[in-house]
Amino acid sequence: MRVGGELRPVDLARAVGMSAQSVRRYEEHGFLPPAERGPSGYRLYTHLHLHAIEASREMISGYGWLNALRIMQAVHQGDLDAASTIAHAGLDRARRE
Repeated sequence: MRVGGELRPVDLARAVGMSAQSVRRYEEHGFLPPAERGPSGYRLYTHLHLHAIEASREMISGYGWLNALRIMQAVHQGDLDAASTIAHAGLDRARRE
């Protein structure tokens, strides 16, 4: 971990057991909020990103990739009502199946 609680992509990747490239892909897709960039241009993640990637992985296993992505994008936009609606619709669909 770096000074100030910042995590390099490799730090975040190690914390969740995936590659740094996978972490970057999670960000590119929208599972993670955009990372700040340091003076050298490298991504600087925080514990918020760590929690987001952990939540994303759990949701993918329960809701599927696309619904989990939609939920996380809504959360990152601050639209918790939309995130809740998507989550409940997914649960309702699963119950009916």
